[in-house]
Amino acid sequence: MTSGESRSVACAVSLAGIEYLRRKGQFLLTLPEVEPGSNPPASNRGVENTQSGAGVDIQEKPAAVVDWLEFTLLGAATKSPEGQRLALGVLEDLFGQLGIRCNKDGVLRGARGGYTQSAEVLANGVVGWSPHDLARGVHCQLSSSALGEYARRGNHDVLGLLAYIEALGASITRFDLALDDDGTYLSMSVITEALESGCFVSRCHRKNVASFKTLAGGGTWYIGSFKSDKLIRIYDKAAEREAKEGNYDGGPWIRVEFQVRRRHAHELVRMLLGQQPVGDVFRGFIDFKADQGDTNMARREPAPWWFEFLREAGKTSIRLPAPDRNLETIRGWFDEQVSPTLALLYETDKTFLSEAVVTGKERWSSLYQQLAQDHKDSMEVQSETS
Repeated sequence: MTSGESRSVACAVSLAGIEYLRRKGQFLLTLPEVEPGSNPPASNRGVENTQSGAGVDIQEKPAAVVDWLEFTLLGAATKSPEGQRLALGVLEDLFGQLGIRCNKDGVLRGARGGYTQSAEVLANGVVGWSPHDLARGVHCQLSSSALGEYARRGNHDVLGLLAYIEALGASITRFDLALDDDGTYLSMSVITEALESGCFVSRCHRKNVASFKTLAGGGTWYIGSFKSDKLIRIYDKAAEREAKEGNYDGGPWIRVEFQVRRRHAHELVRMLLGQQPVGDVFRGFIDFKADQGDTNMARREPAPWWFEFLREAGKTSIRLPAPDRNLETIRGWFDEQVSPTLALLYETDKTFLSEAVVTGKERWSSLYQQLAQDHKDSMEVQSETS
C-alpha cells in the first residue's frame, strides 16, 4: 500500500466512522454500540475557523476544560506496517498534517516513551511510532496548546472527539481536566486555609498530603504524589498568565485541575462519556469540608463555597482551551476579523494606518514584545544558515 493509498483509506475510516471499524474488526475485537448522531468528528483538513470564541478563556466561569490528552492506538491493526500507516493517516485526518521531526543534522527524532520516529501535529502536539517495533502502537500527545489549536480550527465537540478515540480502541494514557472560576466561589486564601488545616478529603495517593510550591505567578498547591496516577493542582491562573504574558486584564481566575494516567484516565473519560456531571466527577477526586463537625473528616458536610462551586460546575459543558496567542493564531484572527477593515482604511486613509502602526507598537504587551523578538531571532538564524 502506498502512502497515498494509506491516507485515502484513513480518510475513509474517519468519514465512514465507527461502523467501518466494526466491520473490519480493526483496533478492537468488539466495539461499543454507536448511538445515532454520534459520528466521529469530521475531517478538519482545510478548515481554519479563527473566531475568538474558539476554546474557553476567562469569560465564563465555572468552566470545565480538557487541558491535556494522550492516547495510544494499539491492537491488531497497528501490528503491521500497513496498519501503522493507517493509524497515522487517521490521526492526520483528525488533526491535520503531521510534520516529521528531525534534528539539525536531518536525523529523525524520536518521542518520549521510546518511540524512534515522531511528528508534530497541531501547535506542539507530538505523534510517536516505531516502524521496527509495531507492538508499541502509535502514540499521540496533545498538550493544552495543541488542543487550543484544534479548537481554533473550528472543532468544539470535545466529547465527540473522546468518543471517537475511545471507539478506535485507543488506550488513553493521560487526561487532564480543569475547573476554572472567576473568583465568584473560589479564593486562594480560603483554599490555602482549608488545605493547611486538613479540611479536605481526596482519592489521591498520599490522599491527605498537600504541598505548596512557589512558582512564577505565585504558587501551586499539589494534592497527592507526583509519582502516582492521580494528582491535583490548584493555582491562580490569572497570576500565571500575568507572569507569562504581562498586562493580563481578564480578572480573577482560579483553576482546580487534576491529572490522571493509565487506567484512571480511561475510567475518567468513560465517566464523562456516560454524562456524569463534572461537579460530581471533581467531588470524587477532592472534597473540601466544613471547618467544624464530625471528627471523621469524610463524614463532614462539604464547605459551602465548594458545594456551590461544584453545583454550578455541574451545569457547564466540557470545552477545549483557548488557543495560544502566537504569531500563527494572531495572523489567523487578523485575516478573519480585521483584514476587511484594514482594506477599507488602506483605500481611504493611509495616513491613519501609518500612525496606528507607530502608536500600536508603543502599546505592545510583554507577550507581543517577546513574539517580535523571537521572530527577529528566528530570521537571523535562518539568514546565518542560508
